[in-house]
Amino acid sequence: MFRVFNIFKDGFAKLLAFSLILSTLVGFLSFYELYYIVLGVVFVFMLFHIRELKMGDRTALFFLIVCLLSLLFNANIPSYFRAWQRLAIYVGVVFVVGPMFVSPSISRLRSKFLFYSMDLCVLLSVASFIGYFFDINYMVRNGEVLEIGVGSFSGFMIHSIYLGLFAGLAAAYMLIRTLSENNKPNKILLSFFTLCCLGACILSSSRNGVMSGLVGCLTALFSWFREKKSKAISWVFVVVLLGAITFPIWGELTDFLVEKQVENKEMGGVLYSREKKIEARITEFKRSPIYGIGFCVIDPKLDVVNIENGQIEPGSSWLEIASMTGIVGFALFVTLCLKALKRAWNIEDKLKSSVLLALLASFMAHMIFEGWILAPHSIMVVVFWLVLSSTYDQSELVYK
Repeated sequence: MFRVFNIFKDGFAKLLAFSLILSTLVGFLSFYELYYIVLGVVFVFMLFHIRELKMGDRTALFFLIVCLLSLLFNANIPSYFRAWQRLAIYVGVVFVVGPMFVSPSISRLRSKFLFYSMDLCVLLSVASFIGYFFDINYMVRNGEVLEIGVGSFSGFMIHSIYLGLFAGLAAAYMLIRTLSENNKPNKILLSFFTLCCLGACILSSSRNGVMSGLVGCLTALFSWFREKKSKAISWVFVVVLLGAITFPIWGELTDFLVEKQVENKEMGGVLYSREKKIEARITEFKRSPIYGIGFCVIDPKLDVVNIENGQIEPGSSWLEIASMTGIVGFALFVTLCLKALKRAWNIEDKLKSSVLLALLASFMAHMIFEGWILAPHSIMVVVFWLVLSSTYDQSELVYK
């Protein structure tokens, strides 16, 4: 069913996808060194095709330059942030998987890398949903596997936040696969996978993950039925109606999500867990609105910083970009996303076009309340930049 199982076709891209997902997203493995090996292998592949390389989206280059300037203009950044090291790795990630440099061969590889990674995310999401009923949970903190509780279920993934995002992405991806399938037995199976992915997303109790997953699914519908928007509206109506009718059957899956929402309301409001971080990012932006306070830097007086490794949790990717790189960096990043959306919309292959639009919309929604976009070690960053660069690949995507 999934092309990822046919290792004899596109074996190189599949090996990259397996290595990336298994080393960064799977909860029962701990081999993060593979993350750098995968990026290094793609870099070597680029070197073999260096004569084909041409400038892709110059906005990505300008954005990285602004990130560099944000550090040069802020000379007194504490060393524990390791800002220069993080920027060096981030530049490498964007160079390897981003849209800055493209060629037919490299664009095809990145596109296949992305789609096979999504196939694996589907498998992990379905397995996580089924695993919930068998008490399988790899949510690990301090070396111990936690019992299922509010915000602590991650299934076969390393963290509930990752499960929420990638299960939502997988749901949108599978929805388009379902809509494009003509074989009835396969369509039923793909529908089941889509529902499992949605179920896993809900079980993560990540409100942001659920929201971004729904945004991705709605984008998938309206993109697929772009010539017949009334049909998309009909689909939404039918799904909502069926969901309401069958809620007594699956409603228990939302208990963790509801409980988390209630706790936040009791503690101070719907956005209680993000309110202070949002205020901190806005204050930092006001302090340095042109070039920001520095790449991967926050004000330790306003927010928590791990002094040992410089780890931070900005709380919002959009505000993170604004506070760290200023209005110039923010404008460039927004331009990057809008150009990618335009390229994705214009791709002739309807399946690929709809998938990329749905993934972009889901990521952009998730970035509202999760600050990961400038984290150089994050698989979220790699997959996001792969989506942007895949909009340059115009080759036809065929599932067999």
